[in-house]
Amino acid sequence: MWIMKLGLDIKGAHITQAGEVVALPTAGELLTEMSKGLLLCDLVSLLEGVFVGTLNPRPKVLQEAMHNINKALAVRPGNNCSQQ
Repeated sequence: MWIMKLGLDIKGAHITQAGEVVALPTAGELLTEMSKGLLLCDLVSLLEGVFVGTLNPRPKVLQEAMHNINKALAVRPGNNCSQQ
């Protein structure tokens, strides 16, 4: 899975120190991680090289997850300044 080779931590995925993928997350685990918005924020932060701002590390309600997702979507390509 390409996203794991970027070094992002995904629940249910296991990679050896040599970079070999030995276990993939289930669709349910991936859906759960994506719905929190944290994986999207990690991906945007890595690809754009910016800090996306303060996030809700364990969103319990939809509004907290949407806060995380909106932080990631607020980053514009080429914007090198941090988001508050």
